[in-house]
Amino acid sequence: MALVLGEQLNKHILEVEKNEARNNQTNFSTKDKLASLRNDSLQKIEVIKKIKDVRKILRIINLAFAASFVGLVVTYFIMSVQIFVGNLLGVKTIALEGIEIGIYAALSFLILLVVIMVIMGAMFIVGPWLKIISFLQDALNSIIGN
Repeated sequence: MALVLGEQLNKHILEVEKNEARNNQTNFSTKDKLASLRNDSLQKIEVIKKIKDVRKILRIINLAFAASFVGLVVTYFIMSVQIFVGNLLGVKTIALEGIEIGIYAALSFLILLVVIMVIMGAMFIVGPWLKIISFLQDALNSIIGN
């Protein structure tokens, strides 16, 4: 009887040790999972900070170039790239947001107005010259007789 009780005690001790080993493995794997999740979230936070830094840099560049007329053209080009690559192709690091899209629309309208004014100015300057050239051509044709 003492032998049977000793064997049962040994079996019970082995079962307890196995259960403790399982619990340690479970706890260890949970700790590993938590550490992995923490590392992933820290990496995502770093990426988000880098994205914000890139956006700040692009905003500063846009503001610096916008201070002159040539800068407006450069700014418009940069913002066009940002609209196309960032917003249309989905690259979030350089995508324009909210007020920046409004500024881009205003710049587009301003550039359209400037182009129209340049064309109208060219027509105003060239128009009388075209009449003079046409008159001289008619005069030469009447003199030469062609």
